[in-house]
Amino acid sequence: MAGNNNVFTEKLISRIREEQLSRLRGIEVSALEKIDALFDWSIRRVYLKTLGDADQIRRTIANDADKVRHIMDWLVASVLEEAHWLSKVDTLGRPGKVMKCGTIEALAKEADTWGKKRQSGRKKLVALDPREEQLFMDFGDGWRLVQLKTPSALDRESGYMQHCVGDGAYDAMLSDPGMGLLSLRDHRNEPHVTVEINLETNRLVQVWGKANTIPKQEYSEVMRPFFLRHGYWQKRRTGINHLLFDPQGGVHIVGELPEGLTVRAIENVNEELLEVLPTRITVESGISLSELDIRAHVRRGMSGMVVAGPADLSLTQLGVLPARHGFRGDIDLSGSDVQRIEDGFRCHGSLKVSENKKLACLPYRMVVARDLFIRDTPITALPEDLSVHGDLTVRGTEIRKIPKTVRVGGKVTYSRW
Repeated sequence: MAGNNNVFTEKLISRIREEQLSRLRGIEVSALEKIDALFDWSIRRVYLKTLGDADQIRRTIANDADKVRHIMDWLVASVLEEAHWLSKVDTLGRPGKVMKCGTIEALAKEADTWGKKRQSGRKKLVALDPREEQLFMDFGDGWRLVQLKTPSALDRESGYMQHCVGDGAYDAMLSDPGMGLLSLRDHRNEPHVTVEINLETNRLVQVWGKANTIPKQEYSEVMRPFFLRHGYWQKRRTGINHLLFDPQGGVHIVGELPEGLTVRAIENVNEELLEVLPTRITVESGISLSELDIRAHVRRGMSGMVVAGPADLSLTQLGVLPARHGFRGDIDLSGSDVQRIEDGFRCHGSLKVSENKKLACLPYRMVVARDLFIRDTPITALPEDLSVHGDLTVRGTEIRKIPKTVRVGGKVTYSRW
């Protein structure tokens, strides 16, 4: 069992590595190699050493997203500035500063110490030349978002906002047209909120107030036109997990969500967020629950949640998927441990059943409103009363025929491989 957990943990750690390194476009290959090695000696090492069963692995990694990002900022800046501690290594070339840390919390504490030292030595800079800060969005009454264009602009932001955007880890983003570092300014040109955004996917990565606190509500209201236009997550990537956005651009703080709330999308979900969701909530553009243990929540009908868009349930601990589930769009069950789907189950979009090793059969009276994709499962036969309004694709299973009574509105693709 321990071996299986290590394999699973390695997959999640590889995903974290990919997500973090994807934010470092523009950094030289030699520096990236050093950062990658530091990742292995720090984050990867402590996770493989400290994590236990699959439940703990999912829960811990999901809740550590902000700490991991903070640690990576410290490691990147240390490599770029050739910090002295990097030269103090053991016989295998591993820096003692990271090797002495046995937990993510200990690594995050080192990153905090680094950040505080940098802040204490940094003076607030005067307003910069307009060529260094470019207008991104004008809100009127002197309020505006500017895009930070130079290392000096990042230094100024750090000086006022008391966070690490100016400590070197973000400098490479300045030359990447797909990424943006933004600052909310008032009529005195003083910053109040700092934003990291992926401009290619329209995805918010970080939104922080002073000293990495949640932005004040008054600033969120000023930025409503920005949040209305931006912040639609299009990929499963590490991003902000303390704010949710409604269809009108309103900002809602996790832990203070009202009943009956409608939000645009919920990504980067962790168990903590699931626990604090209100009894009734509508998700307009989809949800990603990938890698989470959602067994208790699904048994309760996702606590009254209605998801109008696609639901990513890949790699989840699911158990039984009930006939009444609250998902109104596509459902992706790839790699989940779903064992049974209740009779009378209806998927209102497309359904993907792939690499589900515990699912031996599909339910009776099952209806899929769009396409059904089945691949690499122990399923040996299709229920005779299955109804698929779109295409039916069956690959790599022990299913040997499609019953004549199965109703398929589109084309049928069948392959044993």
